[in-house]
Amino acid sequence: MQDTFKDSEYKDSEYLSRLISRIYDASLDRKLWKGVVEECCLFIGGPAGNLFFCKDSAQNPEAFFAWGTDNAFQSLYNQKYTKMNPIFPVTTFYAAGTVVSQSDILPHADMRQTRFHQEWLQPQGITDALFGIIQKSPTGSSLLAVRRYDGDPPVDARMRRRMALVLPHLQRAGRIGAARQFQDTKNAALTDTLAGLATAVFLVRADAKIVFANAAAQTMLSEMRVVRGYHSLLTAVCPDANVVLRHTFAAAALGDGAASGAIAAPIVTKDGERWIAHVLPLQSGARRDGADVYAVAAVFVRKVAVDTPRALEGMSKLYRLTAGELRVLQALGEGCSVAAAADMLGVTESTVKTHLRHLFEKTGVNRQADLIKLLAGADSPIAKPTRPQPREA
Repeated sequence: MQDTFKDSEYKDSEYLSRLISRIYDASLDRKLWKGVVEECCLFIGGPAGNLFFCKDSAQNPEAFFAWGTDNAFQSLYNQKYTKMNPIFPVTTFYAAGTVVSQSDILPHADMRQTRFHQEWLQPQGITDALFGIIQKSPTGSSLLAVRRYDGDPPVDARMRRRMALVLPHLQRAGRIGAARQFQDTKNAALTDTLAGLATAVFLVRADAKIVFANAAAQTMLSEMRVVRGYHSLLTAVCPDANVVLRHTFAAAALGDGAASGAIAAPIVTKDGERWIAHVLPLQSGARRDGADVYAVAAVFVRKVAVDTPRALEGMSKLYRLTAGELRVLQALGEGCSVAAAADMLGVTESTVKTHLRHLFEKTGVNRQADLIKLLAGADSPIAKPTRPQPREA
């Protein structure tokens, strides 16, 4: 291990003071982040590290800054090993401000048995890693990862303490950057915000008449594959979904307590594509003060494709799923068969089948399609997942 990692070299508070100053400078100038990652790693005690600013998932970073990472291995990770990493997405489930090591999530003995370790970590000599969760929101998270290599001691109390010293400043720097972005856009009206969303958004009356449709929604109406707008009425191509939508709109207009939360209505197109409509009943005050006095509900329509940790985290907490079960569930949500899931995750088909059996037992469903439906409902941008209610006799 290089002398630069000796405790004596970074004892004095001047280094930490300079590092903190650099962190805040980087919140105003993104070009400085790579240098900040290097300084954070040296202070915390690792020869390499990564800083993720994730829009949707730690595996799909919006901004990514690395130091000490072999470019070829990083490219290989992005192309092949992202989904094999057994500690994601679980790492992103921790609360902001948490300091957690790789072995806290998965013991070293278990990690060494994985293809991810044998094919990606071991060839580089990576033995351990420490993570600091910087920010967490319903749509993603950000974190700092500092790695240890062969010859380095494992993550220890000193390393955790130093990460804990740096982490609050990374959090504040993130909030400063977000505040500046908000300042630039704070005068945007709500309708402008809805109009710019990639998700199709409709505002509807009790009789399903459309009173607002953003650009994505108008495109969807023109294609007539998922929903239609005959006589300006919002109609799903799937009859079962129509029943749910009409009932929800009517209940929202009456202020029915049963419609106080968001409702998910699955839509299956003629060619077998799976979509879902999330209906958010609007409170009476919102209806009066909103863009249209007659709107009783907002409808968000999007294709079923879970690529965020939010749904998996919700399912994890609700059904007490293990890391292995979550990874299989994520693979199924992306359309993988059992064989494809095994290949993608670097495990055997029998292991996938075992996890799948446990998923059925814990969630109370017995078909993969129903698992996907639960996952899609958990990924709602406007509601937390709830356990399926038993049908009345």
